[in-house]
Amino acid sequence: MNTRKLAGAASIAILALLATAGCSSPTSDDTGGPSGGTLAIGVNADIVETIPSAIQQYNTLSIMSNMYDQLVREPVSGTEPEPRLASSWDISDDRMTYTFHLRTDVQFHDGAKMTSNDVKWSIDYARDDPAKSGDLVNVEDVEAPDDSTVVVTLAAPQPDFLMSLTDPTMSILPADFGGKTADQFRAAPIGTGPFEFAGRTVGTDILFDRFDDYWGDVAKVDGLHFQVYPDVNAESLALQSGEIEIASNVPLDSVPIFQGQVVSTARQLVEILMINSGNPILTSYDFRRALSLGIDRDAIVKSLMPGFGEVAQTILSESVFPSGLPKLQNSPYVYDPDTAKQLVAGSGYDGTPIPLIYSTGIPTDIAIGQAIQAQLKDVGINIDLNPLESGEWLKTVTEPNPNTDWSLSISRAGGATPTGQFGFNTVTGYFGGGWSTDDVSAAAAAYNAAADPAAEQQALTGYEQAVADRLPGVALAYMGVVWVTGSGVQGLQPRASQIIPLNTVTFTAP
Repeated sequence: MNTRKLAGAASIAILALLATAGCSSPTSDDTGGPSGGTLAIGVNADIVETIPSAIQQYNTLSIMSNMYDQLVREPVSGTEPEPRLASSWDISDDRMTYTFHLRTDVQFHDGAKMTSNDVKWSIDYARDDPAKSGDLVNVEDVEAPDDSTVVVTLAAPQPDFLMSLTDPTMSILPADFGGKTADQFRAAPIGTGPFEFAGRTVGTDILFDRFDDYWGDVAKVDGLHFQVYPDVNAESLALQSGEIEIASNVPLDSVPIFQGQVVSTARQLVEILMINSGNPILTSYDFRRALSLGIDRDAIVKSLMPGFGEVAQTILSESVFPSGLPKLQNSPYVYDPDTAKQLVAGSGYDGTPIPLIYSTGIPTDIAIGQAIQAQLKDVGINIDLNPLESGEWLKTVTEPNPNTDWSLSISRAGGATPTGQFGFNTVTGYFGGGWSTDDVSAAAAAYNAAADPAAEQQALTGYEQAVADRLPGVALAYMGVVWVTGSGVQGLQPRASQIIPLNTVTFTAP
């Protein structure tokens, strides 16, 4: 057995939340650093879920990740996970058995001690959750031989298995929801993280309290208060006035108006135009190719993501390729309006407007939808914009296939590992469009069987070529997530994903 002993879990100091509105002034601790006070954070939309494995929306995941822990955590950079609830782990020579050694000083927010039974239950629950099952497709068995040991057996090797466990959707929950029903848990969730849920006002506020019995370093700051600002200008004014200290997930084209310190994550998100096979005109490959060729990605990136985006050449996020972005044959992810017009003319398209949905909770997507509508009109394709409230949009695009409630949709996929993205593609039937996912399964199998980075690159390249040749969805742009802080905020540092933890943050009130 190859034994991989990692140092004990690093202490994590994270901000806590007060169940009060507004913010209070911090004091100074005996080291002279900022201490106390409630850190106010602006968000674009309310949360739509509290059970981690079921969360499919960045805004919700970013907020709720503050009260949960995973077995392992992602590093600040690179692809080597760090200990968290597991202090160390062993990997078998065949890479199919992972033995996790758990911390013995971890409590849930209700005071119950965390044991291996909770970890086993959490992984098994996530395996059965349609939103997460694709990521754990290789997990064959989970055992808890004693209170501090968990053994996960895979059906096939998975190069990114450890990194897949760092995702906040893989957080550890109390077994059987701590004796609650799923709906009771949703209303009052419990985790092992440095924050405990304190309540919310739907559509307005999300509140947490500091968990004083946290196994890591207890936060110096008294609390966090997430405040919902659907209007970008109102959020900007709130940051400038000191009503909030941080504006999270700022629309990329609006970053300059926030006038603060900019913190951005790695570009692990891919903006995608999802295509539903239920619309007859969209079953034509030539027409789908016309959609792609008619979009000026460079113009969208420069105008709507200035300095924070890049034209996408793949469906998978750019950071997952061991040898860099692959070169595709006859790539559809280019701007060629003349060819697009020819394809439209030969497709039999009669000009009927094609509905395009997107979430009103993501301002950048609103602007992208408007840009796509204008650009496609120039090549003879009429688009009807149908904005939906965030929760309604998510419900619409995740309904089981066949689903004809939408035709086109703007979405974001991506992440730090390929397997999670393969899982998303499989579970959604290629972005909810009802397409065959045989090529996803084939690519995942080839990736899992890869013995070295060159073989991984070959598997991922083959997958991208298959997607380009079929176009169940159109890649638009690579992007990260941008937060803007006031001058008094210190220590905000993203890790190797689109999630920005708050464990190092201190602030001084204006």
